[in-house]
Amino acid sequence: MWLIGLIVGAILGASMHGFYGAMWGAVIGWLAGLLLGRNASPAQPDAKDDKLDKFDKLDKRLGHAQKAVEDIHWRLKRLEE
Repeated sequence: MWLIGLIVGAILGASMHGFYGAMWGAVIGWLAGLLLGRNASPAQPDAKDDKLDKFDKLDKRLGHAQKAVEDIHWRLKRLEE
């Protein structure tokens, strides 16, 4: 998208103000292309797959948290002895 903005800006700037207009038009077109390219939304994944991925991640996080708690209990028990 930025390349299209660069080219269109250069052409419009050159047609209005010559060489320096082409330079400024290219810069402004390039920036506009960057901003418009970022705002384009990517294709949305299926909602069911997204929910399943979240639950899988949640299970993994919960498992890591439980392991960390067990490790802390083991260390505390070892320090108390």
